[in-house]
Amino acid sequence: MPRPISRSSSSGCVTPRSGTTSNGRSTSAWPAKGVPAGLKAKVLLRPRPRLAQSARHTMAGPSLPPLRRASHPKLPGECSLTGPRAITVFALLFLAGCGSSSSSSSSSSGSNSSSTPAPAPASTTPPSGAGAGAVSVSETEYKIAPAKGSAKAGKVTITIKNAGAIQHALSIENAGPGGKDLKSSTVDPGGTTTLSATIKPGKYEWYCPIDGHRGLGMQGTLVVS
Repeated sequence: MPRPISRSSSSGCVTPRSGTTSNGRSTSAWPAKGVPAGLKAKVLLRPRPRLAQSARHTMAGPSLPPLRRASHPKLPGECSLTGPRAITVFALLFLAGCGSSSSSSSSSSGSNSSSTPAPAPASTTPPSGAGAGAVSVSETEYKIAPAKGSAKAGKVTITIKNAGAIQHALSIENAGPGGKDLKSSTVDPGGTTTLSATIKPGKYEWYCPIDGHRGLGMQGTLVVS
């Protein structure tokens, strides 16, 4: 219990005394300025608030609400595939995949069959210059090509082409009836003519009979067998 404050009888002033509170704190007996004398002792003897407890509550802060597990919001039109609905969806996807694979295989087989070309029929027409009695000759300045030709005995047809810049012709020595020479018509540059005759087997000289072209090298050999 705090000690009471005594008054001096002679001067009428309050004599300050020191005391100790129940919690061990020291208190001063000096009165506060401007406070009535009857209330000074009560104010001085009132214990101070516990600052440590208030500070502890302040630092702890407000209590937080408990955490909740986040959940993803469902999008508009989204549905869950569970139970019979999931089985139906997977069955439809399986049937669609089988149909697309069969259609693609049939289309690929059809394209392969359509892309295979049909075999071309064998040609029965002999190429140009071929045959038992067909011969082709080209004449230039001053040469006959080929220099050595061949043909089957009998009806022989010789095609003469003038590939030169001046006129040319073709003669076959001793190949005609009675051992006479066979002679073609004159061929202009770029022109073509033919010489046909029945020739017996043998070896014959052919040449250009125009303006001494034979002496300049326009001659060769025809072998008939």
